[in-house]
Amino acid sequence: MNARTLTLSLALGLAACGGAEEPEDTNPEVTAQATSGEEDTSEASITPPPGRMSEVLTALAGDPLLTVYVDGPTLVDDGPYASGEPVTVETNVYVHNRGTQSAAIDQAQVKFAVYSSEDDSRVDCSSVDDTGPPEAVHDDSMVSFRGVARCTFPASGEYEVHTYVSFAAGELDGDFDIERHYAGRIEVEAQ
Repeated sequence: MNARTLTLSLALGLAACGGAEEPEDTNPEVTAQATSGEEDTSEASITPPPGRMSEVLTALAGDPLLTVYVDGPTLVDDGPYASGEPVTVETNVYVHNRGTQSAAIDQAQVKFAVYSSEDDSRVDCSSVDDTGPPEAVHDDSMVSFRGVARCTFPASGEYEVHTYVSFAAGELDGDFDIERHYAGRIEVEAQ
């Protein structure tokens, strides 16, 4: 039995008896847990962000050292959802900078659209959160920003609410590449 095995056995034995504190994570890779518009670069914040990593949006961010995670869309209002009545939808976007220099993300934007499951017609949602993203994500840190919109379902039926994210000004204006900027969706039934 070597010293490492002995130490591990002792730690597990103490933990089983309730006599030990949680062991420190010795992972040298530091990832910061994001808070809206703020960053945390301490080694204590090793928690990955909620949501899922988006390879497409990571590529759109334009910097090989940025990783983009998306949590949403989610419906803020409790159902049931009535046709013709707006509901609030939100998506949180987390940008992790693994590099050694700050990266500008001040042009990032989030957009929402409602699609009918019957005929694939699209209705854009009205953005209600104009706080926007932070100016930059600093080296070896993470920031988050949220897109919030009000969406209306034109009639009773099944719909999908889609979220789109861009990191360049004006990319989500007018007709845009919905596959390139796709960030997530949620199914909704309107009554």
